[in-house]
Amino acid sequence: MELLPIGRFAQRCRLSVKRLRHYDDLGLLTPAKVDEHTGHRYYRPDQARDALAISLLRRLDMPLPDIAKVLSGDLAGPLHAQRERLETEIQHRRTLLRSTEKLLARGLRGPEVTLTAVPERRLRVVRASADPDDFGASIAGCVSQLAVAFERGGVPWRPPLVGLYPLDLDAARVPMAVGIEVNEETFAAGLPSTEPELLPAGTAATVKHIGPYEDLSLSYHALLSWVYEHGHEPSGPAVETYLTDPAGTAPEELVTRIGIPVGQEQR
Repeated sequence: MELLPIGRFAQRCRLSVKRLRHYDDLGLLTPAKVDEHTGHRYYRPDQARDALAISLLRRLDMPLPDIAKVLSGDLAGPLHAQRERLETEIQHRRTLLRSTEKLLARGLRGPEVTLTAVPERRLRVVRASADPDDFGASIAGCVSQLAVAFERGGVPWRPPLVGLYPLDLDAARVPMAVGIEVNEETFAAGLPSTEPELLPAGTAATVKHIGPYEDLSLSYHALLSWVYEHGHEPSGPAVETYLTDPAGTAPEELVTRIGIPVGQEQR
């Protein structure tokens, strides 16, 4: 069978010579022959099918390790994985688009911030750690654990749920907690799989966020900007109180109160 030099093979496959060399270095598409004296690469004409498949799958943004699986005969697995990645990316882009549209409509200042005296609150919480860009799955897991704990403990509970998050999100995994306010007796007696969390009385800068949880960063921006502009210093974790049930509320109508405990004004 006639062997094609890398330049002619690249033209047939609509790939650059540089790209073919890269695929060879990765072991993804190995030449049929390499001249031991010149180092020139040669390919069989029937290797064009694999080369064209690589080109197609790269246009779909499929990672090279998954392309290697496709070339070895596993088509369905990598394609399903790629579809899930693309769906996740599309959802992320939709969230960014919605946030951009809201900023265009209202500017950076956002909702009104108020300084509020908050009472002491006793919670039983479930703790977890999560990717700072995706708290959703961890929150859902915590809520499930809470529901089971209260049911097994025979303790009735009712909304709202409360989420506790550090202000510093500069970590691969961020500690968080989701809890329910309880009376003094339940707080002291405890519930299996939960921990006590006492939120002391004090002063908090608060804002009411209306809309999807994915847009909470917009309200956090407004809240933290106000805190620093007015010379306050955050003195505790952010406290999110979920005032509506996401199971029966449209995303645009969800209401979340965000509070950040603050010290005395420094000015």
